Amino acid sequence: MPSGYSSDAIGGVLTPERVIPVLYDPLGRESVVLRATPAANIFDAAGGAPVRVPRIAALALADPWRAENTQIAEVDPTYDELTLLPTSLKSLKVLHRLSNELARNSVGNVERLVGDAFIGAIARELDRAFLVGTGSGNTITGLANQTGVQAVTGVGTPTVDDLHDAEGMLMAGNGDPIYAAWFMAPRSFTA
Repeated sequence: MPSGYSSDAIGGVLTPERVIPVLYDPLGRESVVLRATPAANIFDAAGGAPVRVPRIAALALADPWRAENTQIAEVDPTYDELTLLPTSLKSLKVLHRLSNELARNSVGNVERLVGDAFIGAIARELDRAFLVGTGSGNTITGLANQTGVQAVTGVGTPTVDDLHDAEGMLMAGNGDPIYAAWFMAPRSFTA
């Protein structure tokens, strides 16, 4: 059996070693959202289990200013977790059959041509889902439809002032603008 494959009752199974160079690396170059997050990693969830990322939901300081030799008040933060890739989430899958005759008789590298076209189409669909996905039918809920997301309201054609307002909201929410990214359709950017 080739390296990077394993087997189960229904046939071969792709492992991360096989998928990363064939699918994830090209998607990372093609997808606007994945390209904007250079620290994005593939989470290897054992057995397909959901990935759980711990987070602090609430952290309060109970009167931190204390005189000398006085007891420091204890405060317990409230912990939470963000569940990524729940088992109920649908996967993005595509399939296209290519005949041996077409592969043999084509002047160019038709496999690469079809593969690149698929990567582009998958990247556009991932970007759409990551940004504006509704989450209906066990699909991805995009950034614009997440709960607790701040939004600059009433913006038609964005101006520099609108962008500054959004950056101000980010900083007011203790976000770091160094790690922020602007996602904008070309039609909005050139309007």
